Amino acid sequence: ELKYTFTYPLEWEVNISGLTNSEAKVVTAYPEGLMPTKPGDPTYFDVHLDDRELSYLLEDVFGGSSGFGPRSDVEFGGQKAYQFISTTDENEFYIVVPYGDLIYVIYSVKASMDEVQIITNSFRFI
Repeated sequence: ELKYTFTYPLEWEVNISGLTNSEAKVVTAYPEGLMPTKPGDPTYFDVHLDDRELSYLLEDVFGGSSGFGPRSDVEFGGQKAYQFISTTDENEFYIVVPYGDLIYVIYSVKASMDEVQIITNSFRFI
């Protein structure tokens, strides 16, 4: 059972993988026929669970010289979250969201696409 919902365009597909304890490890949304299958394929919109400590993610994974700008405190899906935007591509972002006892990481390299904006704006935790 997913603990969130989002709207995506009809011509897009959603892939759910890594079900553990009835929670999906990774949910990926992408234009029909363009599922990322190998390194280098663009990630349009991805949600995954991360089992590392929040402080480690914020300080060591995305902080410092990680290729991402400074952390921005944002609201995402109705929750307090932390956003990191790539220093080399403003369309690439990570959003780290602590929700309950889980940590969700949302990722995209296509932030400016209208379809990705529909997804991010409609995303809600339930």
